[in-house]
Amino acid sequence: MEKQNISYEIPEDAEAISAVQDGDRAFIFGFKSHRKVFSQLGFIMVPEDDHVLRSCAEAMCDIIYMEALLKIMTLSPQDILAHIDTADSEAAERNAAMVLTAARQAVTDYAGKLEK
Repeated sequence: MEKQNISYEIPEDAEAISAVQDGDRAFIFGFKSHRKVFSQLGFIMVPEDDHVLRSCAEAMCDIIYMEALLKIMTLSPQDILAHIDTADSEAAERNAAMVLTAARQAVTDYAGKLEK
């Protein structure tokens, strides 16, 4: 599958959504899956103009698009940082951890729904 088709908008009928807040910043991640593979995914972030957070979020989405849901559990912030270019590595690492936390929570919540 071509990764250029990612919209980064949370699907209206997302199967799982999770939010993480860090001070005055928030990151919301949601996805749909097909056969336990990320098929549609997206995010909302506050503030919208945080370029480092956006870079981390887009990199994460690019990495996991059309991958098994469990792929998110194997990623580290460094995996995301390897896909972005930023001068502020401390902020980037914190942002990468933030987007990973939201995505992992969404997958965990989704898995809990499947068990019921």
